[in-house]
Order: sequence, then structure tokens, then C-alpha cells
Amino acid sequence: MKVIFLDIDGVLNSNLRRAEKNGGYLEEKKIRLISTVVQRTGAVVVLHSGWRLWLTDSLRPINREAADLLSLLAKHGIRLYGRTPDFSDEEIRKTKRFSSIKAAEILSWLQDHSDVENYVVLDDLDLHSKLLAGHQIRPDSSKGLSEEDAARAVKMLNMV
Repeated sequence: MKVIFLDIDGVLNSNLRRAEKNGGYLEEKKIRLISTVVQRTGAVVVLHSGWRLWLTDSLRPINREAADLLSLLAKHGIRLYGRTPDFSDEEIRKTKRFSSIKAAEILSWLQDHSDVENYVVLDDLDLHSKLLAGHQIRPDSSKGLSEEDAARAVKMLNMV
């Protein structure tokens, strides 16, 4: 199995777009790029964004933003395969220092899924992990996912 660990803010939207819309609204062009990666690689999508906290354990949305995300993904033929565990605590949520635990959450998910043959992490943040560094693509958060980022993801995932 090939896996795309997907962050949302800074990947499926840009800092500018979030500022304009008063919160993380999605750019459909970026979702089309993810769809292209999925189609060209056969990868599944695992959400590792803070947005995953807006989904139930059965991946049902609990707010409008999550419903919009799932709807746009489905429109482009993408179904979430899963989500990483949440290792955050009150202090991390308060200070929004999610990058300090994201690597551990991804590595935990990988440990529980031994059938993963290759993966890519799409996240604009530094995940502070040498283990993930060779698998991460960091879009420019001021622009979000680019065609070049998507092409790199395809290349990385198809190197099996």
C-alpha cells in the first residue's frame, strides 16, 4: 500500500487564502493535484492535519469545514483511508505547536500498518524527524501545494 499523509493548512490552501477567508478554506485546484497523485500512484490518503480532530473515529465530519473537506475530496474521487492518532495535549493545542508531535503520530500510524510499501508526507511544517525527512514534501505555505510538489510526490511514491 502507498500512503499520502496529508496536512491541510499550507497544503490545500495558502496563508493568504486562510487570512482572506478567516480560517482554513480549501482551494479546489490543490485538491485536483492530490487527486492526480492518487490516480497516478494508487495511494490512499491518511489525514494528519489538525482537521482530523473534526472527524469522528468513523471519519464522519463534526463541523462544516470537515464536511466541506470530505465533499471536495469525494468530488475528485478521493476517500479518506484513515487519520493519524492524536498525541496532542492541552499545552500543544493552546500554543498550536503541532509540528512537535506530528512525526510521532505518523510513525505510530506506520507502525500499526505493516503493509505500507511507500509513503509521502505533504506538510508545510518542519516535522523535526530524520526518519521522515526523505519522505516529506514541504509546500510553500504562502502558496500551498504546487504542480511541482505533486509531480515530486508521484515520483517518490512510485519508487518502490
